[in-house]
Amino acid sequence: QDAPKSVAHVLALVRRGFYRGQRFHWVQPGVIQAGDPTSRDLSKVETWGTGGSGDRIGAAETTKRSFARGIVGLFYRPGFEVESSDSQFFVLRAPNPALDGKYIAIGRVTKGMEVVDKIEKQDMITLVSVKGDAPK
Repeated sequence: QDAPKSVAHVLALVRRGFYRGQRFHWVQPGVIQAGDPTSRDLSKVETWGTGGSGDRIGAAETTKRSFARGIVGLFYRPGFEVESSDSQFFVLRAPNPALDGKYIAIGRVTKGMEVVDKIEKQDMITLVSVKGDAPK
């Protein structure tokens, strides 16, 4: 309910299979990130984190809630506006209050944080689905 346009954008990407085959390109103790289609190509590892779907959200929906462990947010590049958010998302492994009021929260992990904690750089997204939809 905090970011309906942003959530609708990501759900549309999921439904068209956009995330399948992508890799986690940013993995740190407190956060993991994916959503760049160039991460499908191991020969382009130096450019990972620079791509997107090409369809920016264009709506500023910064979240008032706290960025706690398990929050899923949309990434935008430092120095750019929140409206430039597109397909890259992050999952917090640890709370990060510095993001409060600056980023878009699109969800939270409700179960499976132990899996999130084990993700390593270059781990691949093999299947993404919306509950009730056929997997893509």
